[in-house]
Amino acid sequence: MQSGNVDDMRADLERELNKTQAGGWLARFQEEDDKVDAIKLGIDVAILECEELDNLLTLYSVELSTLSEDIAYIEAQGQGLQVQAANQKLLKQELESLLETCAITSTDLQVLRTAPLDNIQGLSEVENSLVVLFKAMIKIDPSLGGRDPGKAGDSSVDDQALGLDSDYGNMRIVQEKKEMYVQESSQFMQHLIGFMPQQFELALAETKRALSGALAKRGDSSHHETGRDVLWKYSPLMLYARDVDLKSWSHMLGIYQEKSHPVYKNEFQSIMMSCRKNARKVTSEEQVWLFTTQIEKQQENVATAARKMTVKRSQTLARALRSPLSEGKADRQKAGSGTLPWEVFSTVLDELLPLVEMEQNFIIDFFHATTLEQTDFPDAVASSTPQDRRGGDLKKHRIMEPDRDLARRVTRSMETIFSFLDHDLQKLMEWVISQDPLQGVGMFVAVEKKMADISQTNQDFINTIFQKQHGLLGGRFRKFVDDQIRAIEETKVKIHKRKGVIHFIRVFPAFSTVVENMLVGIDPNLPIRRTVDREYDRMLKSMFDSLLVIARENPAVGVTSGGGDPEDKEALNFHILLIENMNHFVEETDTRGLDVLEIWKNNASREYHEHMGLYLNAVMRRPLGKLLDHLENIEAQLQSGKAPTLIAAQPSNTKTIFNKILGNYDSKEVRKGIEALRKRVEKHFGDADDPALSRDLVANVIRESEKFYVDVESRIGRIITDVYEGDVLFEWPRADVKAAFK
Repeated sequence: MQSGNVDDMRADLERELNKTQAGGWLARFQEEDDKVDAIKLGIDVAILECEELDNLLTLYSVELSTLSEDIAYIEAQGQGLQVQAANQKLLKQELESLLETCAITSTDLQVLRTAPLDNIQGLSEVENSLVVLFKAMIKIDPSLGGRDPGKAGDSSVDDQALGLDSDYGNMRIVQEKKEMYVQESSQFMQHLIGFMPQQFELALAETKRALSGALAKRGDSSHHETGRDVLWKYSPLMLYARDVDLKSWSHMLGIYQEKSHPVYKNEFQSIMMSCRKNARKVTSEEQVWLFTTQIEKQQENVATAARKMTVKRSQTLARALRSPLSEGKADRQKAGSGTLPWEVFSTVLDELLPLVEMEQNFIIDFFHATTLEQTDFPDAVASSTPQDRRGGDLKKHRIMEPDRDLARRVTRSMETIFSFLDHDLQKLMEWVISQDPLQGVGMFVAVEKKMADISQTNQDFINTIFQKQHGLLGGRFRKFVDDQIRAIEETKVKIHKRKGVIHFIRVFPAFSTVVENMLVGIDPNLPIRRTVDREYDRMLKSMFDSLLVIARENPAVGVTSGGGDPEDKEALNFHILLIENMNHFVEETDTRGLDVLEIWKNNASREYHEHMGLYLNAVMRRPLGKLLDHLENIEAQLQSGKAPTLIAAQPSNTKTIFNKILGNYDSKEVRKGIEALRKRVEKHFGDADDPALSRDLVANVIRESEKFYVDVESRIGRIITDVYEGDVLFEWPRADVKAAFK
């Protein structure tokens, strides 16, 4: 009952509370109605004012559009005034240029006809007048002097370089002035053509005077500088001639080249003769180091004399005969060798080619025969006074000329001046080869060095000569090597003495030393290096093949010492011949780090050791035959896998038999056998053309023989241990072996 009352009271309270809240909101809305009306009124007023502002902005926009058109019109008027002002300025410049161009009279150019060119003052006056004339002619015809006609209307170009407008150029007064200027220029060019030959002769006379002086040094470029100093002051006039009258310029260049020809011809021939006088004649002793020499000697039946000339060690002789240029004259004089023919050729190139290169550079600089020069005639005149003009460094290499037509014109001039050079160098080359065909290698090297030096320069004339000489030398060298290989191969047929060091094996170490001395200091990337290496390989292959043929055909002479030798005489002689020749090749050949020689030297060393082993196996049969047979029999069975006990049980290999065989080799017998072996080795290898090399080879074979005896002792010890279990009462006479081989 009480609970129901509480719920009713809560419901009543909530109902009353809701009524109170609803009444409050309604009362509040009634109180604020006045404020809402006021806000609505304000918003309406604001909307009206915005509409009024929009009307004003629309009006302003229309007015501003009208002003924009007025501004654009004013700006267009301003630009028109600027263009008009620029055109008026250009017109003023053209009129001034026209007046300046046409203001020159014949009287103003009188100095070109009257002023002397052979003194400084007259030359300066002429150059100043020519500058005025040149500028006027350039304005009328901007194509003169290599100028771009398209620049004539460019207002950025200064008025001195400004060409006349084409309409003005067609004016009668301009055409009349142009004819007058061309006529004045042509008259001056005729005067210059008549004057310059005298100056060329004067300059060349100074050169000849310097060349014939008592203290004149051979090949000194300063002799030509004396003559060139006479001409340098006229260099700007040559530039004027090139730009204004190319035909007259070419004519003066032709006059110069014709007058220069005899001076250089006499000088160069004098240098060549002087160098040849300093050369010594190649002796027959030196020529014996060609592969072709021996056959010729045999055909002339003078083999004995040739043998005497081979006694001297090949490398020592080669060094004495052909010391390289880098060792200097003092060393050659000390050695008594003098100047070799190929060194004469190299010296001639060293002295002549700088003169040729300097002459071409002089022609380019003096006659301005290049498109790489940026100086025009007025600048050339203003750069220095006539008395101060000097050329640049004529010795310095120049880059290639881009204008190939102009480069060919310079080359034609060089061909005229030095028309004799190709022929004279070829004659000198033939003379060198006639002295000694091997000297051609040195010339080959000299030419390739020079070609590499000038390959990237403007020296087309020299390069053409060298290419021709290089081709000739290449052909001669290939023929020379073919002749040497033919001589090597003919040795197989013509040789009579088939023992000792064969001729071509003896020759090659000295031959290669001679060649390599000519190649001292060269760039390993030059073609000559690859060419020589290739020919080395051809020759060595022929040598080794021919040696094998000769050794196989050996008729077994010089080694027989009785009728009871168990060895195969032909096989023994085969080994002896190969040992002697391979030893000579290995000991005497200086590879100088060359791969091709290293390969063949290694091949020779391998052949030497192989045949040394075969030779020892053969000659040891005489002092140690029974012992070796017994050892080899037991070793062969052991190697096949047979048990040591079974081997020891064999009747032929019993301990008693082994003791008996060993007992035959006491101290006395071993000493006797070694002494006989020593004599036999000396007989086989001691009779050689080179005593020193022969002694060394005998000593080597004796040492190898001693090693063989030591190895025999080791083999005996192994068999005693492995087969007979150490139960053999025998001691190898080690001390006696060592003493005997001493």
